[in-house]
Amino acid sequence: MLDDSDAYVFPILLQQMSTLGLVTTCLNCPLLSSMMAFIPLQKGARAQIANFNGFAELQQRPDAAQVLVIRYQQLCTACVPPPTNWGNYTLDYSFFELVLAQDEYLTQLSSAQRHALVRLTLAKYVEKQREIANYATFGLKTTAFLLARIMRVDRYAPFLAAVGTNTPLATFTKDAEIYGQTQVPDAVVTLAKTCQ
Repeated sequence: MLDDSDAYVFPILLQQMSTLGLVTTCLNCPLLSSMMAFIPLQKGARAQIANFNGFAELQQRPDAAQVLVIRYQQLCTACVPPPTNWGNYTLDYSFFELVLAQDEYLTQLSSAQRHALVRLTLAKYVEKQREIANYATFGLKTTAFLLARIMRVDRYAPFLAAVGTNTPLATFTKDAEIYGQTQVPDAVVTLAKTCQ
């Protein structure tokens, strides 16, 4: 029996979907926005991913990460809809980054693919800075979190050394929360620029 809070699609339908269709279905899951109700944010991301059986199917797909990266490339940072919809668009963008930042997807990528994703994510960060009125600190935070997780999975030595000596950076990499340490996203970006 399903709990009212769970999203569910019949497994046979999920299995028949292309990976692109499955990614679209997962990212359109209405419960995805509920991750905002959790502190830390990473706990919310994990809870909402666990609440939808589409993500369990997506984790089985060997091309899941590649399709997610292609979708991420296609996101237009400056293409924010009219003011009545900008909040939904910018939050959906952040939710996408939180999904992509999960280990099960980042570990599917080769080191070269992760380095390419670092370059793409750095470009997204700069674009969001230009559109800061739309994305605010939250939008920058999720992009920096994606960068931090890529470097952690890639075992990038300068990043791991910084995490070992910088408690706010270590906490951010684990929780996706800055806890008032507003310099943390910029510190992640500085390290990511040396990782390319």
